[in-house]
Amino acid sequence: MASRSAEVSTPFLPSDIITAEELSGRLKCSVHWVYSQMRAGQKNPLPVMRAGRLLRFSWTAVSEWLRGQPSGTAQRARKAVSRG
Repeated sequence: MASRSAEVSTPFLPSDIITAEELSGRLKCSVHWVYSQMRAGQKNPLPVMRAGRLLRFSWTAVSEWLRGQPSGTAQRARKAVSRG
C-alpha cells in the first residue's frame, strides 16, 4: 500500500510533537490548509506522523519542510495564512 503523505524520518523530542490545530496556530493558517498540504497528491507533502488514527507533526520536520519549499509555494502559503 502506498503512503498517503510524507512520513517523518527526522529525530524529534516528545515536546516537539504537535497536533494539526497547534501547527495551524504556529503557522497562522487554517487547519484545512494543514490537511491539504499533507495529502499524497502534493508534490512535496507536509511531513506527518501517524499513531493509529491520530495525526501528529514534528515542529522540527515541518520547519525543515518550510525551508525547502520553492518560493512560489511560500507565497501561496502566505496567501493561505492571510485568508486564515
